[in-house]
Amino acid sequence: MEQKGVLLEVKHIYKSFSGVPVLRDLGFAIKKGEIHALMGENGAGKSTVIKIITGVYTKDSGEIVYEGREVPINSRSDAAKLGISTIFQELSLIPTLTVAENIFLGRERTGPFGAIRKKERQKLVEELIAAYDFPLSAHELVENLSIAQKQLVEILKALSVDASLMIMDEPTASLTTTESQHLFRIIRELAAKGVSILYISHRMEEVYQLSDTITVLRDGCKVGTYARDEVTPEDIIRYMIGKDIEDKESYAKPSENEGKTPILEVEHLRIPGVIEDVSFQVYPGEVLGLSGLIGSGRTEIVRAIFGADRTASGMVKIRGRKLSLRSIGEAVENGIGYVPEDRGQEGFVPLMSIKQNIISCNFDWISRKRLFTDADKEKQVADQAVKTFNIKPARPDQLVINLSGGNQQKVVLGKWLERELTLLMVDEPTAGVDVGAKDEIYHLIHQLVQTGSAVLLVSSDLNELLKLSNRILVLRGGYIIRELPGGSVNEEQILTIASGLGEEEMR
Repeated sequence: MEQKGVLLEVKHIYKSFSGVPVLRDLGFAIKKGEIHALMGENGAGKSTVIKIITGVYTKDSGEIVYEGREVPINSRSDAAKLGISTIFQELSLIPTLTVAENIFLGRERTGPFGAIRKKERQKLVEELIAAYDFPLSAHELVENLSIAQKQLVEILKALSVDASLMIMDEPTASLTTTESQHLFRIIRELAAKGVSILYISHRMEEVYQLSDTITVLRDGCKVGTYARDEVTPEDIIRYMIGKDIEDKESYAKPSENEGKTPILEVEHLRIPGVIEDVSFQVYPGEVLGLSGLIGSGRTEIVRAIFGADRTASGMVKIRGRKLSLRSIGEAVENGIGYVPEDRGQEGFVPLMSIKQNIISCNFDWISRKRLFTDADKEKQVADQAVKTFNIKPARPDQLVINLSGGNQQKVVLGKWLERELTLLMVDEPTAGVDVGAKDEIYHLIHQLVQTGSAVLLVSSDLNELLKLSNRILVLRGGYIIRELPGGSVNEEQILTIASGLGEEEMR
C-alpha cells in the first residue's frame, strides 16, 4: 500500500483569549488525499485551530508546516495562496447577491477598464453547479434560498477553488440525509484525486462513514490521533469527555411534576428546515434541559417561543395563555425572559453602562405611568442588581464592554431577574465564563426555580446540563428523541443518544 506524504502539520500551537488558554501545545498532521476528522466537545478548540490554519486568527506560538516547509498564515489570502479552502460552520453569504456573485465574491474576473466579466462568471458557476449536480440556479438571489441551499452555495464556493486542502466545519448541519450522502460522494471523489479533507462534525455516524483518521481534542489539547478502524464510536466519546462515569451526587434531582399545571406548553412546534414537530411542557420549579448536537434545533426552539422567529408555527401557551409567536413584546409581557447564546450581539448593548442595560428590560414598571423615567428608581434598581448579582466592578456607570465575560453574563441575567418572571430561557449560560462566575450563575438559576418559576436551559456543556436539569429532552434531526429524568444518565450516555449510537430513535 502506497504511503501518503504529509500535506499539513501543526506543531506546538498555543492560543489564548484575554489570558484564557484555548489551545495548548496542539499538534497533528494531515496526509495528502486523506479524510481526517477533528472531533471534540463544544469548546474543545476545533474552530479555533481551523481559524488559525485559515488565517482568521493568529497563533500565539507554534508552527504551521505545509508541504514540508514552515509557512506564515496571517490572513485568509495567505491560506488561499497555499491552496487551503474552507467551508465554515457560519454562513458567510451576502443575501442580496446572486449565487454566482457570492461564489466569486472577491475573485471576480475583469476585462478592459476593470469591467467584471459577468457572462463568463455565470457560465463558470453554471458548469460548477452541473458538475456537482446541486439544485441551484446561478442567477438566483441568495435571500430566496432555503438554509440547505445556502449551505450548498458555501460548499460550491470552496469547490470553485483549486484547493489541496479543504476544511469542512459541520457542512451537513442544514442538509437532508440525501443531500448529505451527495456531499459524501463528492468528498470521496476529491480525496481520490489527492485533495486532503479536514472534516469537523459532531455526528459520529458521518465521521465513521467518511474518515480515514480521527484526531480527538479536549480542553484545547490533543488526546490522540487514531486510524478509524482502531477505535469504536464509544471509545471516541470517552476520549472527548475524558471520563467514563460522572459523579451523580452533584446532578440535579428528577422533576416532581405530578399534579402540577404546566407553566409552558409547546405543541407541534415547527420551523422550516430545522424543527419538524416538537411538543413538550415545562412545570413550576423545574429546570428543563434541551440537549442535542449542533443543528438539532435547541436554540431555534427557544427563539421561537420568545417570538424571535417569524417562520415558526404551532401552539405555545404560557400559564394557559396562547402566544402568537410573532412578538417579543408579547412574550415579555407574559413573564418570559431570554438570555441568548451570543450575549455580545444580542444580550447587551456594549457601549451602555451596567445601569442602562439593567434598566433596558424594566422600563415598564420603573417608569412613571409609562411616560417618564424615574431617575431615583432607576438608580435604586441598578444599585440593588449590582449587589444582588455580585457584578464587578460594583459601579453601575461602568460600560459593559469593559467587564469580564462572567460579569457581562451576570448583567444579561440580572436585567431579566429584576422582573417577576414566569419562565427564563437561557442559552449557553456559562460559555466563556470562569469557574467562580459559573457557580454564581448556577446559584441565580437555582434561586429562580425555588420561587416557583421555571427555566428552559440550552447547554452544550453536558456536565452543566446534568448539574442543573431536573429533566432533559434530547433532540436530533428536528425531533425530540428522548426524555430523561434528572440524575438518571451520565455525559457519555447523553452524547451517545444525541449521536444516534446504540439507541432506537423515538419520535
